[in-house]
Amino acid sequence: MTIGNVSSMQSVGGAAFNPATLTPEGLLAYCSATLNNLDAQITQRMNAQQNATAQQKQIGEVVSQLQTFAMGVENRPDHRDGNQSMAWNLANLYKKTSDPTTLAAIERAYKATTGHELKGPDGQVISYAKYTDVPVDDAYIKNNPVSNEQWQQLAVTPVKQAQENLAKGSDLAMIEIQSLVSKRQLGIQLTTQIMQSANEGTKGVVGNIGR
Repeated sequence: MTIGNVSSMQSVGGAAFNPATLTPEGLLAYCSATLNNLDAQITQRMNAQQNATAQQKQIGEVVSQLQTFAMGVENRPDHRDGNQSMAWNLANLYKKTSDPTTLAAIERAYKATTGHELKGPDGQVISYAKYTDVPVDDAYIKNNPVSNEQWQQLAVTPVKQAQENLAKGSDLAMIEIQSLVSKRQLGIQLTTQIMQSANEGTKGVVGNIGR
């Protein structure tokens, strides 16, 4: 075996050790453990990436829903139905979303469109069979009008920012995954080279004994 190959193996994730102290079997176990460690890291990153992709989809649905209220919250009889529909849809999206910034934005939007809190005293989202069952406090809406600009600030903009941050994080995660995959490929090549060197050394010893 060559010291250079072992040093390279350490550079892709293997623990430091003195190669002269290991038998060929021990060296094989070392290389195998190093590759298994890389596999575990790749799996962990891939699972996190899948979760991030699911979150992006959830946040995208929230953004789409929030943007349907382009004119803000108005206190007119013909807008009551729209307020109830918005609140009902937001409550359903809340249950499927895990991003803290998005959850907070949904709670603010729900309050703005109904005059009520999204959650009950027990901390659970209050559910209604259909959107027309969602109560709207007309007096609250009248006294707390929300313009389109205010609607953007309290709900839409924060959620969009969360969506952008998640997308940036996903890009960085993909770069990290690609780096780990490259290390794994290099690790496999180095393992093959190390074992070939160890095998050649063993053959040389056996050959000398037979002379």
